[in-house]
Amino acid sequence: MRWWVWLGMLALAAASGCGKPPVTASPMLATATPTFSLASSLPAPAGVPDDVPLMPGAYDVQVQKAGTLVVYRVKALLGEVLDYYQEVLPRYGWQQTAAQDTVVGYVAKLARAKPAGDRVVLSLRYDVRGHFVTVAISVARP
Repeated sequence: MRWWVWLGMLALAAASGCGKPPVTASPMLATATPTFSLASSLPAPAGVPDDVPLMPGAYDVQVQKAGTLVVYRVKALLGEVLDYYQEVLPRYGWQQTAAQDTVVGYVAKLARAKPAGDRVVLSLRYDVRGHFVTVAISVARP
């Protein structure tokens, strides 16, 4: 039997045998619609602004430019990190700006603001080799 026929039969058997529909979305964006708790977050390292949450599981946290740039990594899919920030940022007073959240390939960008004029931009990049997301958070205050 040819390898591609065998592979197709194996895929059909797996999809029908487990009772779940086949996954059609990109694995980097797949999410299970979780609800995030602020209590599950550990205290942020020194220098991280109080109104800038780090996703639970954050590691290699770097604070630069007097807290106006925070960079870290988290073992998660791009969609999970995106969902986390879309749900949690409003709890810290950040509101969506006119710019829409964008996702292109393995990269996503979010922009939020506060009525006082504070602005935050989050750049997310999924690393396919390491299976982690690098999060860069830039904060601007008037």
